[in-house]
Amino acid sequence: MKHALQLKANKFILTFLSMLIVLVSFAQDSTTTSTTTTNTSATTTEKMWYSNPIVWVVGGIVLLLIIILAARGGSTKSTSSDRVIVKETVTRDSDLA
Repeated sequence: MKHALQLKANKFILTFLSMLIVLVSFAQDSTTTSTTTTNTSATTTEKMWYSNPIVWVVGGIVLLLIIILAARGGSTKSTSSDRVIVKETVTRDSDLA
């Protein structure tokens, strides 16, 4: 009983501290003013590679293929060793006479 209460107390304290850290991080306010200038006239060679949608499509296809191959690789080994061939011979009384 005492152990269960201690676990609940630890969980409550951890949750409270996590919420406090989030609250403090959102409450940060900038005391200095800064100006940021961005260059919007960048050519295609200056853009970052991850802003190209083709990279995301190709990456998604590669990831999907890896997942499919990993899933099939585990299942083929177990099914190939589970094959059993059963041959039955049926004899009738009319065949014996």
